[in-house]
Amino acid sequence: MTFIIAIGGKKGSGKTSLSMYLAATMDCMIFNQNHVGELFQKEETQKMVYDNRGEYVFRGIEGDVSKTYSFADDLKNFLHESFGIKDAQLYGSDDEKNSLTKYVWETLPAFVRWTNSPDRSLYRCFDPDHIEGGSRELINSITNDQEFFDAMSDGWIPSSLREGRLTARELMQVIGTDVGRKMFHSNIWVDSTINRIKRDKPKIAMIDDLRFCTEAEAVVSNGGIVILLSRNNESTDTHGSEKDLENLTINSDRIISIDNNCDINDKNKQCLDIIQSVIKNELMENIKYDFSQQI
Repeated sequence: MTFIIAIGGKKGSGKTSLSMYLAATMDCMIFNQNHVGELFQKEETQKMVYDNRGEYVFRGIEGDVSKTYSFADDLKNFLHESFGIKDAQLYGSDDEKNSLTKYVWETLPAFVRWTNSPDRSLYRCFDPDHIEGGSRELINSITNDQEFFDAMSDGWIPSSLREGRLTARELMQVIGTDVGRKMFHSNIWVDSTINRIKRDKPKIAMIDDLRFCTEAEAVVSNGGIVILLSRNNESTDTHGSEKDLENLTINSDRIISIDNNCDINDKNKQCLDIIQSVIKNELMENIKYDFSQQI
């Protein structure tokens, strides 16, 4: 049975770097000469390890232990094949993801353009001398097309609709969330990812881009754990994919929050402690190695 570990948080919180670190560590379990089971990784390479206590006895595991997935894998494949978005814009640096595409906001529905605007507002005009602005409570209460059109039926006029070309990141957000999750099914990308994991059957499936409550629920319901990273809580991105986890209400010891407002090594050590415990307690039956002989 595959054990799923999902890393969640806002953009810039360190999800990808942590998942790469953990995945590499899973694939290179190390035991020192005192026969104390440890998990480490060397700073300069993903497949090596470090410690101040001395030499190591390197013990490999037959085959790869982990495989990394993203809930956005199928979305990115679709955008690459059908929209012609370059790999660098989908998988590259923040600057590359924030580069412009040929697609424009003006072709999208008014609600999508409005809800993705950081300056979105409403107003209505009873007469030339009386213009009423919509309250923040009213604006925040509009979460779908129907509520948007109901507001317009009440005389409210939306303003500050997005214009111009979309960045690659914005295109991923719009197609993935505003179209895929909201217009078709909230679990459209979750289901495709879980199905791929079940087909591949890795010992450990590492998911590096958890952003939604439904994704966390799916991981927990399939017996996995979720590690939530807190860094970059000051993100100004207003898209739902960057805010949804703020509404997470699951009460489970499988949801683990990490305050990673620290350097990367401290964050990695915190998470390695968690993963080491998970491996010892839940994964040894699936890993064809007599771990008990090493501790």
